[in-house]
Amino acid sequence: MTVTQAELDDFHRFASARVGAAAEMSWDELFIEWQSTRDRDATNQAIREGLADVDAARHQPAEEAMEEIRREFGFLYGFSASRVE
Repeated sequence: MTVTQAELDDFHRFASARVGAAAEMSWDELFIEWQSTRDRDATNQAIREGLADVDAARHQPAEEAMEEIRREFGFLYGFSASRVE
């Protein structure tokens, strides 16, 4: 994995804030906390985007989506939201 300058700068800002404010942390603990924060932020962003899609009516009921997948891939039987076929 190649590290970008932006990631390095982000880690530096994160680490500088934590080192001054938190109890003693190892490099590993600091990195894990930074990575966890980034993952959480990315997950929260994906959720916000999904909710915006729902609000803008850019969604499809699961049953319809599954039916399209069954047709596309030639599945004769599958699971339905309301019953097993």
